[in-house]
Amino acid sequence: MSIIVNKSSISESFKTNPIPTTQILPLDLHNLLSLPDSHTWPTSPVQPPPPSATIPVVDLGRPPHAVASAVRKASDEWGVFQVTNHGIPTTLLREAEFEARRLFALPAEEKLAVVRSPDGIDGYGLARISRFFAKQMWYEGFTIMGSPVRHASHLWPNDYANFCVSMAYFYGTPQEVKISPPMKLVDVDHPLLYQPVTWKEYLDAKGKYFNRALEFIKCEALFIADRCRQL
Repeated sequence: MSIIVNKSSISESFKTNPIPTTQILPLDLHNLLSLPDSHTWPTSPVQPPPPSATIPVVDLGRPPHAVASAVRKASDEWGVFQVTNHGIPTTLLREAEFEARRLFALPAEEKLAVVRSPDGIDGYGLARISRFFAKQMWYEGFTIMGSPVRHASHLWPNDYANFCVSMAYFYGTPQEVKISPPMKLVDVDHPLLYQPVTWKEYLDAKGKYFNRALEFIKCEALFIADRCRQL
């Protein structure tokens, strides 16, 4: 599930990059007799297993530099990690997971009733990055922008309150907040790698450049250094 907040501040990023309907509707994989070519990905070489069969754990209770190092190592080697000592109540985590599972367990025709529009942000559908790939993803998602009441009340006319409350408490970021490392982690030996950006600024870059987006928010000194190395 994709959760993004502050709809008014981000909507323009998507309106200027509408997506064809064929790249929005997920395939109902549960009722297929055969896999269509659109979802048949080429076979890739078998990758060796990671050194450890256990997903990395990042303990937020450790010193900041240790946390930053653990996040980087897990991202480089795995791409995912589990966070502990984050302060989020276990009951809230379970409630949010329950509501997400309740949504995706609905029949395909019911989920399509809240499908995302071509130039929209919120609703049911494929990931927006699908258009950057030659084949369609085996994926379905539901993006929330601000309040989920409109879609939730359509899916569950008489029982949508719990979904809205769980998601509202679990997610939320002020639209004007710049995302950046804590300044206490930045010094001469550990400079900023990227410019502080808001969600909208990052999504603007992501929508235009996809996996090259980070190049366009890299700190100027590092950007110039990279260009010089390429000459």
